[in-house]
Amino acid sequence: MKKTTLLFCLFLISSLGLFAQTNVTFKVDMNQSSMPAGSIPEVNGSFNNWCGACAPMSDVNSDGVWELTIPLATGAYEYKFSYNNWAGQEALIPGSTCTVTNFGYTNRSLTVGSTAMVLPTVCYGSCSACGVTPPPPTQAQVTFKVDVSQSGLPVGAIPEVNGTFNNWCGSCNAMTDANADGIWETTILLNSGSYEYKFSYSTWTGQETLVPGSSCTITTGANTNRSLTVGSTAVVLPSVCYGLCTACSTGPSLTQMNLPVTFEGNTVDYGVIGFEGAEASTIVTDPTNPSNTVVKVIKSASAQPWAGTTITAAAGLGLASPVPFSASNTSMSLKVWSPDAGIQVRLKVENHSNPTHSVETEATTTVANGWQTLVFNFANQATGTAPLNLAYSLDKASVFMNFSVPGSSVGEKTYYFDDLMMASPSLPVPVTFNVDMSLSAMPAGSIPEVNGTFNNWCGNCNAMTDANSDGIWETTISLAAGSYEYKFSYNSWSGEETLISGSSCTITTGANTNRTLSVGSTAMVLPTVCWNSCSACGVTPPPPAPPLQPAGLVANSPTTSSIFVACGPNQVGGNNILYRLFYSPTASAPMNPQTASEYAFGSTGGDGNGVGPFGFNVTGLQAATNYTFWLYQYNTVDQLFSTPSSVSETTLGGGTAVPITFTVDMNQSSMPADLFQK
Repeated sequence: MKKTTLLFCLFLISSLGLFAQTNVTFKVDMNQSSMPAGSIPEVNGSFNNWCGACAPMSDVNSDGVWELTIPLATGAYEYKFSYNNWAGQEALIPGSTCTVTNFGYTNRSLTVGSTAMVLPTVCYGSCSACGVTPPPPTQAQVTFKVDVSQSGLPVGAIPEVNGTFNNWCGSCNAMTDANADGIWETTILLNSGSYEYKFSYSTWTGQETLVPGSSCTITTGANTNRSLTVGSTAVVLPSVCYGLCTACSTGPSLTQMNLPVTFEGNTVDYGVIGFEGAEASTIVTDPTNPSNTVVKVIKSASAQPWAGTTITAAAGLGLASPVPFSASNTSMSLKVWSPDAGIQVRLKVENHSNPTHSVETEATTTVANGWQTLVFNFANQATGTAPLNLAYSLDKASVFMNFSVPGSSVGEKTYYFDDLMMASPSLPVPVTFNVDMSLSAMPAGSIPEVNGTFNNWCGNCNAMTDANSDGIWETTISLAAGSYEYKFSYNSWSGEETLISGSSCTITTGANTNRTLSVGSTAMVLPTVCWNSCSACGVTPPPPAPPLQPAGLVANSPTTSSIFVACGPNQVGGNNILYRLFYSPTASAPMNPQTASEYAFGSTGGDGNGVGPFGFNVTGLQAATNYTFWLYQYNTVDQLFSTPSSVSETTLGGGTAVPITFTVDMNQSSMPADLFQK
């Protein structure tokens, strides 16, 4: 017990020493201030988190001198006087003897020791007593120098320095280059204190892009600027390279990249910047040809659908000259290596200083694990983007590999690209479209038409004809080389095809599934296809590529080793429908449902006599195990499959019925089927 008391006493004494504070008395003379009658002065500072009215002062003898004593721990503080909870505050002069200026804010400074302090009475807004002329603030001449010889600034541009000391005013501190050596300078008289600044040109037409964490910078929120502390003596800052903390390289001067961009040689300032999940974009040796240099793009598993790579050096200026688009040549080419065929590659060109001036278009890869040259015709802009404006100066390009597909859908993928250049001008070539309407539900007297990205989905501007009345309609359109989407419709969009996503001739973007077409330099006569199909009428097309595991249906689990799935009615609209049911433990479910176990039907395979409900009692299952079931619907005429609906259910579990609609291509027929519990 005696030992415990001793330890407690030692702890108490130690704690008192640790938290000891010093009384500091603040005094301010308000006689010459414009504080309204009845107002209450207050002290605000870093010691009370600038709290407002939490430290009010008093004037006991009504002599206009207000005071307050506050216990403070030892240390350095900033503070100032205000009144009425910040209704008014002092305007202190930067560089004055009692002040400190940090990043645009000027406050009084105070250092507290271990002895009580009674601060001298000061006039509100001054470092001195009222009636005493304060000494002038401490100032110093500061000379700024920036080397723009490697910056790519436009001809005639005037560099300037902007910062907290001039309220980021634009061209109010323009710089000069008296000896035309590329190093611009200006000298400014500044009060002592700390500041942020950066170099820009021509009244903020352009500005430095500084790297956060660099030795000369400070980052506040989204803004990264240079930092500077001014004392009482003149200073000539060292010359720095525009956009860097160091002097410009003394090696051979690199020229700004221009078309064609080949990424070859050591005299051009090649660079790439990845974004939104493609940050791992680098210039590397071609893995298929050691003598070639290309861009490697790793699109991560967490990449956004719009992850991409901008072709630009660090300054973000893009190309030295605008892309030379003209009325007769609106196409560019790019060599691409992709692990997959059928992906969309988007190319965007914009003005480096005005990103609202831009145009975007797409092309589709047809080669997997190999190089190919894609042609991008900007006269066919991507859906939902601005058309090409030949009056714009477009001098920066970005490449988006597998555009619109997030990394979470396909995992991490590696792509390469090379040789961005203008495509050789090519004359449009005739493309003949043929569609067989004999099995369609098009009303009598209707006129089919072809609509696509090549005619801005215009309706009946490319109407088709059937000269020999055989049900096969055709039209010929002159198209420039490039990739397009299209579909058949009739009577100015009174009706249109319903195409199956994943089919061999289609591409799906968002909710829209269209046919796809790549035009080269020779005339094309497209094969005749059945309305709504990728094949000729009467030919069974291959089933569409299976989707990723869908979700949504519910079934009933009556026993430990079986699950009952009921469907019906079986015959809708006079079309006989058959079903196929696949199933697998959910934990090991395959990506392609048709490779899972299949339910064994009898000789009529789920026919159910055509009209009545029927069910599948799947037996031999593992107890207390979650299973996924996929139900396909198809017709007995042309064997076209629906996309599957699925159910996830655990043996001995339960569920709630959900109605499901299947859509099967049967000459414009849509057949609903309901899945319910029994």
